[in-house]
Amino acid sequence: KYGADLGKTAESVDGTGPFKCTQWDKGEVMKFEAFENYYEGAPLTHEIVMKIVPEQTSRAIAVETAQADIADGVSPDDAVRLDALDGVTVSKTDGNGCHLFQFNCASDHAPMSIPAVRQAICYAIDRNAICEYLYSGLGEIPIDSIMAPSVAGYSSVGVVPYDPERT
Repeated sequence: KYGADLGKTAESVDGTGPFKCTQWDKGEVMKFEAFENYYEGAPLTHEIVMKIVPEQTSRAIAVETAQADIADGVSPDDAVRLDALDGVTVSKTDGNGCHLFQFNCASDHAPMSIPAVRQAICYAIDRNAICEYLYSGLGEIPIDSIMAPSVAGYSSVGVVPYDPERT
């Protein structure tokens, strides 16, 4: 059907897994049926329906109301709420991204041109409090690089500890 374009677009990708895509309505839903002739044997699940739900809270509500069995990428607050429900298990996985803020230190102008000022700012940042506030305690801290530890090539350079007495 796709000829020379096979594999060049998302629609033309062919796979070798235990399921075959039977429906794909972009931005709405993808349906997969078990591939009975899969070389390792047919999967136990006959069908998988993946509904595309852009809003985090809507995904959480779908799990809470049993409209969905699995939801990916819910907010930290929703994850804490869902984890308290009977029959719901929240799993946390390592990602390959991080959230950061930075200062323009490529300046010849004070105060950012002064290393002691930059170090004092580092001592004044309470990473634990930020993580607790933004991620309901679910985030991983501290990170000392713009690369997450799960990214190939990550190298820890050491974290300046929170120490307001040294600011």
